[in-house]
Amino acid sequence: MWAIPVWTSKRTPTCQAGSSSSAQCSKHPPEPTPILWQSNQVVHTRQGAVFALFGGGNLISSHDISSHVLLLASSIHLEVRSIAEAGKSVGPEIEYEHWSEEIRRGALSLAILAIILDGESYGYDIMKKLNDEGYSALQVEPSTTYPLLKRLEQRGMLEGKWVESGGKKRRLYYVTREGRMVLRRMVESWQGLNDQLVRLLKEAALI
Repeated sequence: MWAIPVWTSKRTPTCQAGSSSSAQCSKHPPEPTPILWQSNQVVHTRQGAVFALFGGGNLISSHDISSHVLLLASSIHLEVRSIAEAGKSVGPEIEYEHWSEEIRRGALSLAILAIILDGESYGYDIMKKLNDEGYSALQVEPSTTYPLLKRLEQRGMLEGKWVESGGKKRRLYYVTREGRMVLRRMVESWQGLNDQLVRLLKEAALI
């Protein structure tokens, strides 16, 4: 059972009226009196005291209970989520999934730039090209293609413009001058990486 003891709204006086220390009483009002009362999965009220079964060991004022409860609820949510994710993130299979996702992300950027390089192209045309049987490993959905095109445009690799086509507005993309320069470097890096990796795989008799 977890419980948060909350300060009672009643206060215990620390000095008597008319005493020599009454001036100090007005400057330093009495502190609220804590009542430590809890019961399993029940919320009680007694003499202005409120008790909630949410956890914690420190006494808190009643006006702070909402923030404490929200903080605890958030912590519990994150802990449950991390446990759930940890259950999914064990075993060799997850390594393949992560590796496949990472290598595919880099390959798709290069593939899209290569398609657009020789001329302007629409997002639909790009997907149609990649969904051809000859490029099964590079097949993409609109939910992947358009965010990727937007990212490449934001980074100055592509430039897009809206045009009328078939009575509809479509965004036409082409590779910028700076994009072409970076694309050449990307191809060189990819080729070097691929050549060296193939050599290692052959040495290990994996291909």
